[in-house]
Amino acid sequence: MRRRRKFYFDLQVHTRRFSPCSCIPPEEVVAAARVQGLDGVALTEHFGGWTAEDLKALKETAGGGDFVILSGYEIRTHTEDRATGDLLVFGVAERPSEPCSIDALCREVHKQGGVVIAPHPFAGLQGIGDEVYSARIDGLEVYNARYGSRSQFRRALEAWHQLGIAGVACSDAHAPEEIGRFCTEFDDCIASERDLVEAIKAQRCRPRPRPAPHPFWRWLWLR
Repeated sequence: MRRRRKFYFDLQVHTRRFSPCSCIPPEEVVAAARVQGLDGVALTEHFGGWTAEDLKALKETAGGGDFVILSGYEIRTHTEDRATGDLLVFGVAERPSEPCSIDALCREVHKQGGVVIAPHPFAGLQGIGDEVYSARIDGLEVYNARYGSRSQFRRALEAWHQLGIAGVACSDAHAPEEIGRFCTEFDDCIASERDLVEAIKAQRCRPRPRPAPHPFWRWLWLR
């Protein structure tokens, strides 16, 4: 029986251009991702961000072909007196202002037509913790390759099932060899940030707690 084509993305990759904590040269992203059988990646930088012109130039330099490179942001949220964790943002024309609260960030992103995903929600100060149950998020990172304990996986998995929102899996790569350790499987072709936003909203994706299938097996399944 012929199987429908699936698409595999790593939705949280950092490069050293805009994330000082990363050692990945932007030009190495495409090669590393293709080794893992990915169809695309999202560059979710801590500071600054990639313009459409930047992404086009990067793709040309890296020889991307039909490989998809998307842009997003990882933004640290705050109350008046403390940090309240990070959120991933996709599909906005401008990077939201920082510092901001979880609620203010979600409102601004939705106003711009984008989506908010809670990465590593239970990873200490980096995650928004139990705020996932009340925040106006559109998705939750169930699997993250940098989790420090199995309890972080379990709590994220439980929250995903309870909330009934989109679930994703990401490498949170800061080094080339980390890209694609986990990925998100999509039912439809993702060629733009708008495609990604619509897929997240429609929950036409799922977290994959392992790398993408090898291209050979994907070819065999589709025969």
